[in-house]
Order: sequence, then C-alpha cells, then structure tokens
Amino acid sequence: LTNLLETNCPCDIKPGVQLLIKDIHKQYKQQKNLLPAAADQMAMSQGLAALHKISFREKELPGFEKVCRSPKISHKAQEDIQRWTRIIFRDEISLANEIPTERFHQMRINMKYMRYTLQNYACLHKNGFRRQLEKLVSLQDLMGDIHDLQVWERHVNATAENLSTRYGVGDPHSHTAKEASHYLTIEWKKKYMDDYRKFITQWYQIKSDGYWRKLKLKTK
Repeated sequence: LTNLLETNCPCDIKPGVQLLIKDIHKQYKQQKNLLPAAADQMAMSQGLAALHKISFREKELPGFEKVCRSPKISHKAQEDIQRWTRIIFRDEISLANEIPTERFHQMRINMKYMRYTLQNYACLHKNGFRRQLEKLVSLQDLMGDIHDLQVWERHVNATAENLSTRYGVGDPHSHTAKEASHYLTIEWKKKYMDDYRKFITQWYQIKSDGYWRKLKLKTK
C-alpha cells in the first residue's frame, strides 16, 4: 500500500489510502502482541527438527543412502506422487470459474504439498526432480500472487467498512476510505485476473505436454 501511495496512486485517492494504512498498521500492532509466544515455540520446534536431520545425515550417512536405495521407499514415493496428482486434478474443475474461488485456493495448497513431496523424494530421482519442480514453482508463483491480492482486497474492504462504522456514513473520513478501497479493489482485481488467465494458459500447456503423465520416479 505504501509503494502504491508513492508511485501511481491518483492524488484524490491518496488521503483514503493513508487512512487505510494507518488503521491497518494499528491492527498489525495489536495482533503482533499476540504472536511472539506461538512464533517462538514454532521456530524452536522447526529448529530442533532441522538439527535432528543434520545429525542423522552426518552421523549415519551410509544408513541414509541404504534407505534411499530401498525398493519400498521408491514404491512409497511413487504412491505419494500419484496420490497428490489425483488430489490436484480433483480441483481442476475450479479453473472453469470466471474468478479464482476457494476451490482454486485449495488447489494452491495441494500444489504446495506436491512440491514438498517432490523435494522430499528428490534424492531418489535421477535429476532430483529439477525440471519438474521448476514448472511447479512457476505455477505456484502465480497462485501465490493471486491469493495475496485477494486477501488484501478483502482486508482493505473490511477496514474501510470498519472505518465507516467508526466515523459514521456521512463523515469525510468514511467517504475517502471507501473511495480508496474501491480504487484498490479495481486495481488489484485487474492484476490477479491477469495472473489467473496466465495460470490457466500455463496449466493447460503443461498438461498437454504430458507433465503429469511423466511425473514418475526415474531412479538413479
């Protein structure tokens, strides 16, 4: 929002954007006070998990390599990849919608788990799933941008409504906040709809190239 304010935001919209920024910053400060304990606990948990992995790989590397060569692990990897592929394709129906919906965002989450699956089993694959991951990340980048813009659109609209309630419908602050919210909604919708169309084009191109059919474990 600050970058938008400093670049191509119309002069008559700037006061409303400044009002929205001020209120969103206030919300952020209130929420920030509630987060540290949970965030610290999560960071500690993740840190311990990372240390455990490092310890395992440094001290028991021969055992790790033996596990990687196990046919059972290879079979499990292929099962997991196929399972996430089926889950993702169940969400493909969402691409028939004119705008990205909740089903599309569930597809985004499932694509993330597919990426994690490929990364987890990369040591089993001849090329570490490098080319497959590049295409998957390209799709995910578009999905992430779409999601972020839609979240901001909802958040700014809700903030404008709260300001209108606080100041009263006839107050100038309410009017400027509503105008800014309307402007931002139009701008962000244009951007995420462009990304949505790009995603659909890329998705069907990758599909027609046989990406999902070829997503199999080629062992070393």
